Amino acid sequence: MNARGSLLKRMNRWLDWWCSSPLRVLLVWAVFTAGKSWMLNIGFSGWVFGMIEKVERQLGDASLLLATLDLHIVWHSSALWLLSTWFQPLLLRLPLWRSIVWIGMPIVVIIVWAIIPTSPSPWI
Repeated sequence: MNARGSLLKRMNRWLDWWCSSPLRVLLVWAVFTAGKSWMLNIGFSGWVFGMIEKVERQLGDASLLLATLDLHIVWHSSALWLLSTWFQPLLLRLPLWRSIVWIGMPIVVIIVWAIIPTSPSPWI
């Protein structure tokens, strides 16, 4: 437990140092964004989508709970959003609940977008 505590303290000090200067934060943000873009360009998204499809198959009948959603699009969009933004709350030094909201709100928008029909209803 003591070794883990010291590791967390070292990581916290390291993160504090990187986030103490706005220019360093901007540099790290740019490096992580470029790294994410590079990983998606070399085909990393295909591996992520393969892992998501394995999870979808394991859930099986759980998709019946959200029958109106195109879960395939929601899963893939949510995973891409998470991969694109996981570092932002760290660099902004947000507390846990704000970090969850920072990452979660666009995922809620993705789910709402999947619920809303794309073609106009003939009943209106």
